[in-house]
Amino acid sequence: MTKEITLYDDAGRITCIATLSEETFDFYVNSGRAMVVGVHGDTELQYVVNEHIVQRPASPAVLTGLKLERLPTPCLVIINGAEYPCDEGVADLEFTYPATYKIIVRAFPYLDATFEVVT
Repeated sequence: MTKEITLYDDAGRITCIATLSEETFDFYVNSGRAMVVGVHGDTELQYVVNEHIVQRPASPAVLTGLKLERLPTPCLVIINGAEYPCDEGVADLEFTYPATYKIIVRAFPYLDATFEVVT
């Protein structure tokens, strides 16, 4: 017989999903790791709150012109792969060269917000 589990960290981030044999399941239970039993969570779309798997909320971040607003704090602003930590609710964007820029706002537990800026 097998058991489905979802492991998660202190923030509720799902770190692993697995289907385990009874023996391996017992090992995980005895290890004291945080888990939800009987279900596989989705590592991208869900997280764990009070031992229940729930949907991650949409990011409140919005892009208005060249200004990111309603940023969750703290967050990580990623521009074309370069990461910039941000501790404020607003970020003014400035670009040296005309191009298309992919911008991602990452702040767990929110889903990533993705924007594109063409300058």
